[in-house]
Amino acid sequence: MTSSPTKRSLLQRIVLLHLLAITTGSVAVANGATFDHSKFNTLLGQAVSGGKVDYGKFKGNPEFTAYLAALQSANLSSLSGNEELAFWINAYNACTIKNVLDNPGMRKPTDVKGFFDAKKFNVAGRSLTLNQIENDVVRKKFKEPLIHFGLVCAARSCPPIINKAYSGKNVQSLLASNAKAYLASKQNRYDAATNTLSLSKIFEWYRVDFGGESGLKEFVKKYGTAEMKAGLTANPNVKIASLEYDWTLNSK
Repeated sequence: MTSSPTKRSLLQRIVLLHLLAITTGSVAVANGATFDHSKFNTLLGQAVSGGKVDYGKFKGNPEFTAYLAALQSANLSSLSGNEELAFWINAYNACTIKNVLDNPGMRKPTDVKGFFDAKKFNVAGRSLTLNQIENDVVRKKFKEPLIHFGLVCAARSCPPIINKAYSGKNVQSLLASNAKAYLASKQNRYDAATNTLSLSKIFEWYRVDFGGESGLKEFVKKYGTAEMKAGLTANPNVKIASLEYDWTLNSK
């Protein structure tokens, strides 16, 4: 039995509408909704090397201005968990860069009163300080210690800023690789002679995020150097000390 012209016409219209919806993004497709970080990704590629920033390449740059404007009006309701995490890490780092530009000549972010807890930025329809983005949004919502290796406070002792933007697809793998690189840097070390694990202040400030001392040791066993892993395995009573934090601006 063949379909009537009316039924065939209706089916054709449904198929056409469905194809149009997919083309225009008005229905969910396999990859889900994303936020466009391409402008920030390009700028980071041009301005960042070795964890240091050429802030001059962001100053007055219309692409950076456009990206900050996009952050302000972003609607996050349709983003997946990883897409939203990537959004907030990029937003924090972009706002930190903007804060540095707004305070020309600064040597350290801590030299500027309110750098982290007073100056507010408009992100996704909210007015937030850097501390609020970190503590009230990212730490509170995602409860993931790896975030501390993506949020960069513009200081030399911070985990280095990388030369690309985060996305839903790469955020987890990049944060993990950042953690490994940071633990292998001069900011952290293990001394077998004294059975002491000397770590960045980040691990002291956010100890609760790592699950206390025992959780922190397990974290280091997972992401630390071979020497750290061997020391923690052989000496479960390893002592943990904190190193001084260098707040000097991470500029080239």
